[in-house]
Amino acid sequence: YVGERRKILIADDNQVNRLVLVNLLNPLGFDIVEAVDGRDCLHKTAEYNPDAIFIDLAMPVMDGLEAIRQLRQSPNYSHMAIIVTSASAFEQDNQASLAAGANGFVPKPVHSEAILASLHAHLGVQWIYASDRRQAPSNGKPMSDLALESFSHIQDVPPLASISELYDLTKIGDIKGILDWIASLEQSDVTFKPFTAQIRQ
Repeated sequence: YVGERRKILIADDNQVNRLVLVNLLNPLGFDIVEAVDGRDCLHKTAEYNPDAIFIDLAMPVMDGLEAIRQLRQSPNYSHMAIIVTSASAFEQDNQASLAAGANGFVPKPVHSEAILASLHAHLGVQWIYASDRRQAPSNGKPMSDLALESFSHIQDVPPLASISELYDLTKIGDIKGILDWIASLEQSDVTFKPFTAQIRQ
């Protein structure tokens, strides 16, 4: 993104939910601070003065709504971008979040497009796009077709349950988990090595 490095506070009592956002935002150049409940969010906000906060509603000690209300009472945080991330799909929770002072609402499970759009809308982040990523290679074929072709020679693939586990690891960006998954699969059945070699590459 354009401009100086920004700082994001992620307040969620669920470590996996925090990890999803950390793995999305950290590689894009954001400094990340994590909080485990509403009270911790207030303390971390005072300590680190983030540019934006992603906050869950249902948290122990102090819930997200109360944390937002207390933040908005301070003139130091009256204009800070606060975006609620919640598993609740009820419209009243969305409205309650906005009434408490949140700028936006992103339902869980969060999608990267929604998170990036909310940062653009509420923090004014201007994204830099790699224009050559979507261009066709020199042979004229789209990158997606080439990716499929790279697996076309592989006949032995793992069962669906195992592929689903790989998919879940990929969704949260757990590179170490993916490498551990590859190693485990290779040990269980050597016939999958052509497949795992391609995944590793």
